[in-house]
Amino acid sequence: MKANCRQYNWFLAAAVMLAFVFAMGGVAVAQQQPSRQAASAQPGKFCFLIFAGADEEIVRQLAPAIESEFGFAVEILEKRPKMPASAYDKKRKQYSAARVLEEAMSHRPAECLRLLAFVPGDLFLGRQPFTFGLADTDWRGAVVSFARIGSGERQRFFLRAFKLSMHELGHTFGLGHCALPHTECIMPPPRGISELDAAPNFFCRSCRKKLDDAIRQLRVELADTASAAK
Repeated sequence: MKANCRQYNWFLAAAVMLAFVFAMGGVAVAQQQPSRQAASAQPGKFCFLIFAGADEEIVRQLAPAIESEFGFAVEILEKRPKMPASAYDKKRKQYSAARVLEEAMSHRPAECLRLLAFVPGDLFLGRQPFTFGLADTDWRGAVVSFARIGSGERQRFFLRAFKLSMHELGHTFGLGHCALPHTECIMPPPRGISELDAAPNFFCRSCRKKLDDAIRQLRVELADTASAAK
């Protein structure tokens, strides 16, 4: 889902194949992407913000997966803000996604290229009954709700959170909603949990190219800024 009223294939190339291996109560994520550079060697970082009550274990497992996919190191911020009372709608018993995103962005350190917040509360946007998340390209941040994706099966919970994180971060790099069916790309907006479960774990070829181009441009800007500072 995108702010400013912009919502949220096994059709993949081998370069973006993901394998999820769950063992010993943990998660290992392997990705066959020889063309991408190690995140730790790149300038800049993404930041994860965990709101009080959100599943911290799932978020910590997401960090290496997002690092591998986007090529930037992920820092999990120490702050654990509470859901903002001003964002709560008593009639709907939900939180305004826009207001929660605004609260999340108030905690964004200046050095964070992207901020992704994880919240326990159920979110709404406009007249929609709910939204899984919300992103804003200008603010370069996004929020993902765990309210509807939790599962007793940790692997299922993780995969849902990973897909939504990819989707929302994709928006922060300028990707719109993909016209392909929701089973062929991560960027069509999931209208419910069944569509989210049926979605792949990665971008279609076209969305992947757009994302890679945007990341490449960001790296150029970072390099120019570093050179100018010398």
